[in-house]
Amino acid sequence: MGRYLFSLLILFTLTLTSYAGNNSVMFNDLEFVSEQQDTIATKSVKVDAYPNPMQTTLNIDIEDRMIGGKLRIYNAIGNIVINVDIEENKFEIDVSALRKGIYFLMVEKDKKKRVLRLIK
Repeated sequence: MGRYLFSLLILFTLTLTSYAGNNSVMFNDLEFVSEQQDTIATKSVKVDAYPNPMQTTLNIDIEDRMIGGKLRIYNAIGNIVINVDIEENKFEIDVSALRKGIYFLMVEKDKKKRVLRLIK
């Protein structure tokens, strides 16, 4: 099962790059988790985003050290649909204008970066 998931991840990453054109985004730092798990907790950055699947708002809990960084939500073809400066470690984002589909939440500060897959 792991080998197939890894192959799917590589295929999806290449697809994102090829369709995004000049504004391409390479999600080479993706770490997918199970459908029931909403947290990516790795050695560098912990990010909680819930509920997932999203409805009208998305709650975000981020480590204090990420304050001052950027949070971006990308659509499936790599376009930024939401761009937020992180000013506190717990906040809400209005996602009511987003269409149903798969999105990627990227938190980034000082070369520390985490990406989380979201569903609406």
